[in-house]
Amino acid sequence: KCYLKAIEVFEFSPAMELISEQSMIFPCFHSLFRLIREGELESDFSFERALTARFLQETKESNSYHHACALAMNAGMKFRSGLHCEALEEFAKMKKIYKSVEDSEAIREACGMDVCALAYARCALWYMEMGDEDNAVKQCEFVIRMLDNLQITDTKEMHAILTPTIAILGEKQTYRVNKLYEDRVVKLVCGSVPLFVRNARIVLAMNNDLNGMEDEVDWVLSRDNTELRTADQFYTSLGLSANTTAAEACLVLLQRSGSEEISRTLVLDKGLGFAM
Repeated sequence: KCYLKAIEVFEFSPAMELISEQSMIFPCFHSLFRLIREGELESDFSFERALTARFLQETKESNSYHHACALAMNAGMKFRSGLHCEALEEFAKMKKIYKSVEDSEAIREACGMDVCALAYARCALWYMEMGDEDNAVKQCEFVIRMLDNLQITDTKEMHAILTPTIAILGEKQTYRVNKLYEDRVVKLVCGSVPLFVRNARIVLAMNNDLNGMEDEVDWVLSRDNTELRTADQFYTSLGLSANTTAAEACLVLLQRSGSEEISRTLVLDKGLGFAM
C-alpha cells in the first residue's frame, strides 16, 4: 500500500512536471513487481497489466535499464493477453536497450533478479507455444551463452532463468541439462539446499540413470519438502511448476528405488499430494 500510495502521490502531484529526476519513483514499481513475483502481494491480471502500463509510461523518456525492465514486463503481459507478435515486438525493443554485462547487476539490485535476462528465457517458451521449436531451441542456446555475462550468485535466480531451458531441452538433452544444472545452480548453493533445487536434482539425475539419489526417499517424505502455494505461480509461468517437479521426484524414486513397501506407499501419497 505504501508503494502504491507513493506512486499515486508522485503522479498526481502538482509539482510533478517540475521534478527533474523522474527515476526517484522507479524503485516503488520494482518493489511491487518483486512482491508479486514472490507471492507476497496478491494481485490479478488487471492489476498487473495496469501497473506495467504505468511503469512503461514513467520510464518512456529514459533509455536506461529501468525502461528495459518495463519493456520486458510489458512483453510478458502482451503474451499473456494472446498478443504474441506484439510481445515479440516489445521484447525486440528491450533487446536494443538491455546490455547484460553493464545492466545485470543494477537490475538485480533493483528487482531482486535480472528480469531482462528472465525475459530472454521466457521468450523461448513463447516460441514453443507458437509452434516454433527451432527458434525456441536457439533462444535456449543464447540464454546458456549469456550466463557468464550475468555474474549470478543467487541459486534462486539461476534456477529461474534456467527453468525454461530445462523445460524445453530436458527430454532430448538429458545429460547436458543435468550437467548444466549441477554446474550453474547446485554449485551456487550455500547452506541448506532449497526444496525446488533438491527436487529438480532428483528428477534430472534419475532421468540420466545416475546413482546416488535412491537415498533421497527420506528427504522426499520429510516435512521440509512442502508444497509451494502462491510462489509456484512464478515457476509455473517459466514452464515448470515446482510442485509438479516435486511430484515427478516422487515418481522417479518410486520407479527406481528398492525401498520397502511402506515407504513406497508414503512416497506415492506424497507425490499425489503435490500433483493435486
